[in-house]
Amino acid sequence: MSKADAIKQWKPEMKAFGFPYREGLFLYEHPEPGHLDFAVSVQKNVRAETYKVNAGIVLRNPLHDDPQLELVLEGNVRPGGIFLHVDRSSWWPPESLGAALEAFKMHGLDWYRRIGKTDMLAALAEAAIREVKDIASLIEPIDTSTIPDWLPAAPRKLGPAFFYRAAILHYLNGDREKAIARTKDWLAAISAQDAAQRTKAQAQLNALTRPN
Repeated sequence: MSKADAIKQWKPEMKAFGFPYREGLFLYEHPEPGHLDFAVSVQKNVRAETYKVNAGIVLRNPLHDDPQLELVLEGNVRPGGIFLHVDRSSWWPPESLGAALEAFKMHGLDWYRRIGKTDMLAALAEAAIREVKDIASLIEPIDTSTIPDWLPAAPRKLGPAFFYRAAILHYLNGDREKAIARTKDWLAAISAQDAAQRTKAQAQLNALTRPN
């Protein structure tokens, strides 16, 4: 079974489960405020004939005129649940993609209801800033003693994209002041040479500070 075969076979069942296929993925749009949306996609391993089923918490930036889906957190489906970090059991052989779908149906919505809350993610963004960590490591800590020495250490600096997402999370959570503060952090973190990103950040800051 190829990725295209899996998607074709999954479409009717996932649609009945609340995940119609559009924009290149299976998408559950939460009907009420308080949760972000939930997207599922299938990823082919470039090194082997195996597949990863990605479960993503996604948002659309309401400050944009034509907002596109943007990834906030990405988990992966394993036989025992959904996890944010990837290991060997995250990869499914093609003959097991049916089992991957069943694993998602068993665990997916419970995981989403727990992980996809806007207020929780906004609070975790603030904790990540204080601890200089990514949100995934706060939700699902890993034992750093098991990481091989040859792997590069995690960066001790949060990039511009992190502050951008934090700003939108706060805005969606109804906290305009924190959204403004994090947008300022985003602008400050962007290289002076990246004129396009600085223009986007300034436009967002202008939208947030404009009188209603």
